[in-house]
Amino acid sequence: MKVSKMLNGLVAGAVLLGACAAPPAPAAVVAPTAVPAAVPEGKKMEIFSWWTNGGEADGLNAMFEIFTAKNPDTEIINATVAGGAGTNAKTVLKTRLQGGQPPDTWQVHAGKELTQYVDAGQMEPLTGFFKEQGFDKNMPQLLLDQITYNGEIYSVPVNIHRSNVLWYNIKVFGDNNITPPTTFEEFFAVADKLKAAGIIPLAVGGADKFEAPHLFESVLLGVYGQDDYVKLVGGDAALWADARLDTSINTLARMLSYSNDDRASIGWSSGADMVLEGKAAMTIMGDWAHGYMMSKGAAAGTDYGYAPAPGNGGVFMWLSDSFGLAKGAPHPEEAKAWLAVAGSRAGQDAFNPKKGSIPARTDADQSLYDVYLKYSIKSFGSDKLAPSIVHGAGAPEPFMALYGNALNVFSSDLDGEVLKSSLVEATAELGAKDVTAAAFAKEIVAGLIMVGPERDHGWNEAHLMATDYVTGKMPNVRWVMIDKVNGADRPDTTIEQLADDFAAKGAQIIFTNSAEFKDPTNNAAKAHPEITFIHISGDAVKDGTAAPNVGNFMGRMESMKHVSGCAAALQTSTGKISYLGPLIDAETRRLVNSAYLGAKYCWEKSGKKASDLKFDVTWIGFWFNIPGFTLDPTQVVNDFYNSGSDVVLSGIDTTEAVVVAGQRAEKGEKVYAIPYDYLAACAEAPKVCLGVPYFNWGPLYLSAVKGVGEGTWKQSWDWAGADWADMKNPDTGTVGWENGGGLSAANQATLDGFIKELAGGLNLFTGPLKYQDGTEFVAKDAVASDEQVWYTEQLLAGVKGASK
Repeated sequence: MKVSKMLNGLVAGAVLLGACAAPPAPAAVVAPTAVPAAVPEGKKMEIFSWWTNGGEADGLNAMFEIFTAKNPDTEIINATVAGGAGTNAKTVLKTRLQGGQPPDTWQVHAGKELTQYVDAGQMEPLTGFFKEQGFDKNMPQLLLDQITYNGEIYSVPVNIHRSNVLWYNIKVFGDNNITPPTTFEEFFAVADKLKAAGIIPLAVGGADKFEAPHLFESVLLGVYGQDDYVKLVGGDAALWADARLDTSINTLARMLSYSNDDRASIGWSSGADMVLEGKAAMTIMGDWAHGYMMSKGAAAGTDYGYAPAPGNGGVFMWLSDSFGLAKGAPHPEEAKAWLAVAGSRAGQDAFNPKKGSIPARTDADQSLYDVYLKYSIKSFGSDKLAPSIVHGAGAPEPFMALYGNALNVFSSDLDGEVLKSSLVEATAELGAKDVTAAAFAKEIVAGLIMVGPERDHGWNEAHLMATDYVTGKMPNVRWVMIDKVNGADRPDTTIEQLADDFAAKGAQIIFTNSAEFKDPTNNAAKAHPEITFIHISGDAVKDGTAAPNVGNFMGRMESMKHVSGCAAALQTSTGKISYLGPLIDAETRRLVNSAYLGAKYCWEKSGKKASDLKFDVTWIGFWFNIPGFTLDPTQVVNDFYNSGSDVVLSGIDTTEAVVVAGQRAEKGEKVYAIPYDYLAACAEAPKVCLGVPYFNWGPLYLSAVKGVGEGTWKQSWDWAGADWADMKNPDTGTVGWENGGGLSAANQATLDGFIKELAGGLNLFTGPLKYQDGTEFVAKDAVASDEQVWYTEQLLAGVKGASK
């Protein structure tokens, strides 16, 4: 089966305005990697989803096998982005669609979630294709209604999930002589008994950012009942003002009091593990948990039981996964071939028994479905139906975002008044009228000045993703932005002029994202003391020259450059590694040195001679290609490979290194590359990409914007690092590493071990270390200070290339 997984001193320095240091974006987690056999050019099909856990990945692979049997000359590019309910994937997808780089087809929930893509002009109608395949004759009217918009069908459903299921450990229930609770009163009585026995009553996650919102929709259904719940989701203002909203919030708070203390740091699948292991008795989750628990070797009816969530008896809360066709899809015919499999009886009967869902088709072979799924098929046909809020069936994306954020905050602080206020305010996105609340009432205008093109698949796009992250958390923020602010693209434009313009538009905070914007940002801040300025990658606060309304952000990318160097050293077969450098300054020198130290450490630890490792750098002169001013990065990368290097690390903002590697690999060369800055950069050529060190600016941006909005902002110099305990968390660390598709399995395992060493405190800036000219950088057994690292004066001995 052909499947690849992917995710992505200037000569005229006096003329150009400065560039960025090299700092996901929402963090998202792109699944690793397999290398397909070569196929004829053009015969590809890229599918984008968030199915990476146990049963869901097994089900997807089962459909891939059918697709490949029917289309043996088509390569599947499986662009999975991990994160329950698609919380991470949707952020990455939004960026790709806005940048005009759609996958051929993507996973989308039928209902309100689907229509947002149609309204944005991002999906092709499928009505003719759908009917030609006969799908309209074999799917329930409910689903047909949910995929039809303005008279056209836009996606092909592959399943139906039930979201309001209580899963429980049969042995724990038996040992404690309890039965599944059918009401909230019964739930709390059972929870008290379990707690007294030393067992966690309810396992709840939070790391995937949908678990608490998911739990609350079943509470709303249980408190309001099916009829009023449907009206509530439909935007009935009176119901949102009903006392039952207070009851629902209090019920949720009480349920959470019986849950695990670490719920914010574990995902839904870890909650299912707790139930399987007997650490917790129950969890409330959709029946993808069934697929996951099956993938662990457990069996429904033997190891775990199932029942409707408390108060939800007789109501099937539903959602459906589907796939559509992107407008402008690179491979539309191949995508339609995939949709034909996804909507077929054979495809759905292969997929759903493993996924833990029931088929969208009404003619499925029920003998293939286990005891739980037979129960679910029967319930769907006989129960009342209610659409899921969290999973896109019943509510539009703007409401889902506000609802989800409010519930995730509540899961930590349990402030019911804030939750109620936030939810009531959010109902405007459902069309509710005359509903008011204090939350998010005041607009905040934020500005972003970018040095390069906003869709560069690098530094600037990472900052653009941060603005999306902030807006997702604070919908009251309005952004004003400009890109390509440099002396070549906008020779007559200054930061001071732009600050005046943004001030006239009401900006209260302005972010500037280039190292050489340091002095202009400070000048603009002095002219506009009413505005907060955040200069990214600068040090004015650190060196004491900053105006009082200026702050600095930078990510500790050094550790991720260590990882880059290690990956390169593990994969190279020639022992020659090259680094594509931008301009020369203290920042770029320290990042080259960091990559070299990572390469040297992993090279020598593998038992190879230090003298056999070659590491060189060529500086192009700026952060991206400017014809006539810089060296051509494409030519520089080709020169690297022509001279015997087989791995190129990029330190510039754009993706020439990985693009060239991909082109040469298609001709049979074994070459690899590591891009920079941006979470999805490997998508340019996933099979040759060893991984990408990326910046996740969202949390730092959010803290600054919130501080300005609340009047609590304080000047600081933040050199923020990775969240080593949860590197993939989009809400925490500022830097991260995303695996690509180029590393062998053995090398990937070694790299994972190296990352664990760094997480455990390994510091490669430990002496003895010398500069190129032989002077001492760090004495033997000493550790470089932050000051020494930040203001690195030269490249290290062992690195070939100019230091100044």
